[in-house]
Amino acid sequence: MSKLIFYPLPKPRESVISLLFRCGTGNGFQTLRIFSAWTHLNLRNFINPQRKDSSVCNLLSSHSLLEPDERAALLNSFHQPVLYGMSTHVEIAGVAFPQAVLRDRLALCPGCVRDGFLDRLHVFRFSDTCPVHGEQYLEHCPQCREPIDWLRLHDYHCPCTFDLRQAPLNLSNKRTSELLSRALDERNQGFFQLLLASIQAVRFGRAPESCSQLIASCVNIATGNKPTFFLEMEKLQGQLPSLHRRALLAPFLLSPDPTLSRFAQEYFYNACQSKPYSHAADCRCGELRFSARELNFIFTSQERAALMRSDHHCIRSPHQDPTVRQRAYQCPDLCRSLYTFPHIQWESMDEPPVPQLEFELMSHQNAAEILQTTPQTIRRLISTGLLKGFKFNTPIGLATSLESIKAFNDKYVLREEIARRSGLTNNKLRKLLYGLVPIVVRTTLYAHGLLVYQRKHLSEELRSLLDRQAASIIKATGDFGDHVTFGEAARQLNVDIKDVKALRNLGILKVVFVAPKQIRHSTGRPYCTTKSLREAIAWRTGYVSVQEVKAATGCDTHLIHTQFLKTGFVPSVPLHNTYITVDGAKIIDRHFKKYTTLTQLSSTKHISTTVISELLELGKLQPLAADHPDNISGVAVFERQEADDAIANYIRERPVRLYRSYNSGIR
Repeated sequence: MSKLIFYPLPKPRESVISLLFRCGTGNGFQTLRIFSAWTHLNLRNFINPQRKDSSVCNLLSSHSLLEPDERAALLNSFHQPVLYGMSTHVEIAGVAFPQAVLRDRLALCPGCVRDGFLDRLHVFRFSDTCPVHGEQYLEHCPQCREPIDWLRLHDYHCPCTFDLRQAPLNLSNKRTSELLSRALDERNQGFFQLLLASIQAVRFGRAPESCSQLIASCVNIATGNKPTFFLEMEKLQGQLPSLHRRALLAPFLLSPDPTLSRFAQEYFYNACQSKPYSHAADCRCGELRFSARELNFIFTSQERAALMRSDHHCIRSPHQDPTVRQRAYQCPDLCRSLYTFPHIQWESMDEPPVPQLEFELMSHQNAAEILQTTPQTIRRLISTGLLKGFKFNTPIGLATSLESIKAFNDKYVLREEIARRSGLTNNKLRKLLYGLVPIVVRTTLYAHGLLVYQRKHLSEELRSLLDRQAASIIKATGDFGDHVTFGEAARQLNVDIKDVKALRNLGILKVVFVAPKQIRHSTGRPYCTTKSLREAIAWRTGYVSVQEVKAATGCDTHLIHTQFLKTGFVPSVPLHNTYITVDGAKIIDRHFKKYTTLTQLSSTKHISTTVISELLELGKLQPLAADHPDNISGVAVFERQEADDAIANYIRERPVRLYRSYNSGIR
């Protein structure tokens, strides 16, 4: 690799590609193709040269006259491969991104070209406008209409000789790009995590003409503001007015991001939408793309089977988003299919939801504890519409909310509750209820009827008896919106339920006890508080399980325990399962790829420890010194490449040694 006479220093927020352009021009090369040929750099791939472990990074940071802070600034401009969660990401300006969000070809801002360097935001697929100049990025030459070939650009002139500085002005609202740039400056990992989850959720409605608008909505949602999420969902619903919100919100409800899922649950539950009687001819619901899991959520199994048998069955989408690796399906006349199926619930009016300060869904089992009845009764009340609730086809199942239970309790009362709370005999109670017409709830024609009375119809005497026995049914049992079951906590944390109990013992999860009303002197059932669960979710993002480390690195779990955890080389948190910090997982990944041990050599190379001892005695294999930072106490650690070479030489020389040994025996 040839040395350079000019080494560029990065400007604030400058991209790696811009550094390359300035380096090539400063060293007198007309194009990067000529520059790569002279320096023997491989620039065929657009993404790889931007990584910190690339030969380009080594070349630009190799000048001996660079000051330490200059070299550090140069290195920080490049993308650092990191282990984030279970997969390998790239770290840009301190924020981890999946590599799929990076562009695989050049897009640039004409304003940045006129300034002489490109802002770093142009490398992201989700950014289409420059945050500095407000101009939309160019991906094709305005004159020849060909994709911009970054290796053949000569002073930002296309091979067709068009000067990209002279591209027609195409201004756009740069507020979205400014939010992205500010979040990148602040190293706001949570913002981008929510942004990517939102992009994944809206991909079902993506079309070229609406992509910018949807990305802008996703950026607004990524601020984590609930009213903003509700506003964006209203906009999306306005574009598809006859589409039931069950289909509209399915990708959000099933999102792995807890914030996105929680906002969607509240919007879905509190919105009111009347059943449409016609389907607009220009409705684009048939272009929406859903995963198989989302279709399972939208339709019941019988409805899905009917769709598959009909003329308008679901078809696999021919165009797939590059960031999505699952099958996508389209359902023609989706709106019509939804309002013809009986299980879809519609309201009598259209009313957008209002975000609540505190909202939490609860299962019908928890609702039964609050109303002091059975889960079967709650199911019957929800099926008739007396109690608002929905079946979510998720682990929470049939769900309602505390507000709905309060509304039901203020308006209705079960006959069984009247009998229990009033303490009256059946004869006395029948006299007091004589003449009142109850609501009879039956699941089948001959099933036992569940009797429900409106409170306002009860006599003053009966109401006073009920109120004297229990002034507030809700306050007596505590606010279930403030806590969740251990099973729900395990689901949201993606851990074993036994780990939940261990987190409780460590004090990470706080527990409250809620006693059911039917059982006197009960200590109550333990629940995790919602506040501590959110803190535990934040804790969980910084830790990975041993199984997750194995999946990401390929290192066996037994090896992780014996070599890294038991020796204390990497700290861990031993719950029912063992968890390691993300930084610790990075250390394991790097160490496993670079080093090996005596036991590993013996098992993977199928060579006895005697042979390895011989190589050690001959000095052909050297373990790491005791003071080496990568040495593990009590374990012989070798550089993997050195060990592989030593064993390869041993195997290659083995026939010669056997031949010499045989000849010496003859003599």
